Amino acid sequence: MTLTLLLLLAGAAPGWQPLFGRLPENAKGWSIENGVLHALPASPLGTTDLFSPRQFRDFEFEVDYRVAPGGNSGIRYLPLAGRFVGVRKIAALLAAAAAMAAILLRRRPLAAALAALLCFSPAAVVWSYLNRHPLALEFQVLDNQRHRDGRRGPLYRAGALYGLSPAVEDPSRPAGEWNQARVLVCGSRVEHWLNGKRVAAADLSEPNHRQARARFYGQGWYRIFLESEWSRLGLDRPSSIGLQHHGEEVWFRNARVRTAECEAASAAP
Repeated sequence: MTLTLLLLLAGAAPGWQPLFGRLPENAKGWSIENGVLHALPASPLGTTDLFSPRQFRDFEFEVDYRVAPGGNSGIRYLPLAGRFVGVRKIAALLAAAAAMAAILLRRRPLAAALAALLCFSPAAVVWSYLNRHPLALEFQVLDNQRHRDGRRGPLYRAGALYGLSPAVEDPSRPAGEWNQARVLVCGSRVEHWLNGKRVAAADLSEPNHRQARARFYGQGWYRIFLESEWSRLGLDRPSSIGLQHHGEEVWFRNARVRTAECEAASAAP
């Protein structure tokens, strides 16, 4: 039984509510005109993801999107529940070590200050980026034909739970045409729908998904700079809903959400 049917059986979902009716003051790299959100082409270092001010524990989210040729974006939810102060701690330690080394070896305060700055700057950039683009589960928004992720396989194509659950088919429309995305979240169970077809589904509480998250989101510099590992993410909690700015041009319209009673879903086989 799909989550869609379970939501209908629950029968307690309130009406749809619009999201992202206006841009927040700190939105960088976005514009809005006639109700259409536009991610402007820019470096991701100078942009922000948009997250809803409200949070939803169990929800159904719909939005229309259109990508430019080669475009890449995403619908983001259940952002990582962790503070990125680890970056600042590491940066402070590196800066202190560099300053001490410069003072002891050279006895030059100016050299010590420069060394501290060189050590602190990269960590500060990473910390700033993660605060504007937090790690989260992601419905992949993509031009499958032109973007390199479309050639990497179904884990990275439009509609996939990015890097974790593949898109089992490709009902996406070409770049420049509108697509309808739909995300259903009931407890630990999620579904991704694209243009009326269910393309990905997962139970995030299953051991294989916990291990996949730890591998995919806990590798490399993520593990160094984050205090909370993805494998410890609490699933039974309210979540904001976000639209990703990946640097490429993309448009969103008709973003709306409604909450759902999911007791039936948790009891279903």
